[in-house]
Amino acid sequence: MKKKMFFLPALLIVALLAGAINANANLLTYSDRSAWLGSVSGVTTIDFNSLIGQEFASLSVGPVTFDVPGSSRSDALWVSNPGSYTGLGIALVGNYSPTAIRATFSPSTVGVGVDVYNLTQNDNISVTVTTNTGNYNWLVPVTVGSPSFFGLTAAGGYISAITFTPSVSWVGIDNFSYAGSASVPLPPSMLLLAPGLVGLAGIRRRFKK
Repeated sequence: MKKKMFFLPALLIVALLAGAINANANLLTYSDRSAWLGSVSGVTTIDFNSLIGQEFASLSVGPVTFDVPGSSRSDALWVSNPGSYTGLGIALVGNYSPTAIRATFSPSTVGVGVDVYNLTQNDNISVTVTTNTGNYNWLVPVTVGSPSFFGLTAAGGYISAITFTPSVSWVGIDNFSYAGSASVPLPPSMLLLAPGLVGLAGIRRRFKK
């Protein structure tokens, strides 16, 4: 009977740890830049303003490399001129329709916030995020002529890449922000872990007497 009593707290602690690990893999999304900025720190923003009119096969800015997956064209990416399309300022654009824009981080980041455009049509932009726990997908509704904000934080994990894919026409991104750190809410299971460990130690001491 004593052995069974010993294993029950041990199993409880294992379950609590598993819950904490799953919680640490959580991704939180934001549709408002101010709310996203309130959840992260050490933010750097790439606005592409110094690159107007230039074309690239890939573009590296600090720890971020932008490219078009599967493309070897030297003009796969283009930094648009202001007014090139309705409502579009200076943005990084996938130069062929419909092509995706991928951003890869080295080192990885814990938060990303981006203004997303479709240049000529209303669209649902597919956003694929690669993290330490796998790939995750969202659809971001975009109205032509007006960007939609998409923000993401990785609570307890990290983001290694993010890809924006239009269903039609051209995708553009601007004010591309990445974070040095994100606030990580402590999972409730972790709050219970310390008392559980103390209780387990007490039970083991009683068994020894």
